[in-house]
Amino acid sequence: MSQQTERARHIRQKTTKVESLLWQALRAKRFCGLKFRRQHPVGSFFADFACTTEAFIIEVDGGYHEDTEKEDHARQRYLEQHGWRVFRFANDEVLDDVHAVAISLVRQLGLELTIRGKVAEEARQGAALSLTLSPEGRGDFYALV
Repeated sequence: MSQQTERARHIRQKTTKVESLLWQALRAKRFCGLKFRRQHPVGSFFADFACTTEAFIIEVDGGYHEDTEKEDHARQRYLEQHGWRVFRFANDEVLDDVHAVAISLVRQLGLELTIRGKVAEEARQGAALSLTLSPEGRGDFYALV
């Protein structure tokens, strides 16, 4: 196993609450049918979440990022120079409303939001939409049209 793979595995084992929350919305192709990787190595960096097929990265920034702003900008430039689009969200944004973060991503990526499953059927029948993950974390509300 390479050092990068070992390091990525170690970082994934120390996932923060915020990263876990966002991962529940992204994992298993729940977000627009896209596959994401956690702590994906890009050069000497590790992206919080990366969609390799669409070449974009989602970074979740905690309070410590205020102290690392210069390094964060250099990292972002590196990633962008290597063909990645980088979307940043503060921890509080994810904690306050993970679905608003997902909808923001849908819009920034130029995708259309559709609702699937039971919620979609209820919406067709005129019920108000709710973008809440099921208790099992299996809410599957974001899909490409």
